[in-house]
Amino acid sequence: VQTAIALAVFAVAANAAELSIERGTLKPGKPVTLGVKIAALTDAPTGIQFDVEYDAASLDIAIEAGPAAKQAGKSLQSAKVQAGKQRVLIIGFNKNAISDGVVAILHVSYKGQGTGKTFPIRITATSGTNEKAERVAVTGKDGSVAVEK
Repeated sequence: VQTAIALAVFAVAANAAELSIERGTLKPGKPVTLGVKIAALTDAPTGIQFDVEYDAASLDIAIEAGPAAKQAGKSLQSAKVQAGKQRVLIIGFNKNAISDGVVAILHVSYKGQGTGKTFPIRITATSGTNEKAERVAVTGKDGSVAVEK
């Protein structure tokens, strides 16, 4: 029974869409743009939700829809859940699947002092839906920004 459960979990994970945040480098006073990319595999979602978590004392992040979301006729809404955590929802009133590519763009700026630091930008609470309003598995892969002189 445990083997069957493990195989079922791997089968779901193999079909899951993956969201990943790029890694980037920024300089104090010069923001960087990072893409949130989707690789849909077999289950291309028609809507996506995820949280972006980061060090709010050191970073500011603004989020906008990326080309893959716009091409599917989707819009992006985001809201700060708490300091250092924003919830992102990419949806549209259509059944268009979101194809592989950049679904969201993060504009990251550094509020701190000093250089040589790297800050993780995490993607959590991922979920998706398909054209039948059924849940689609979505996994997340974190990114980061490094602060250079």
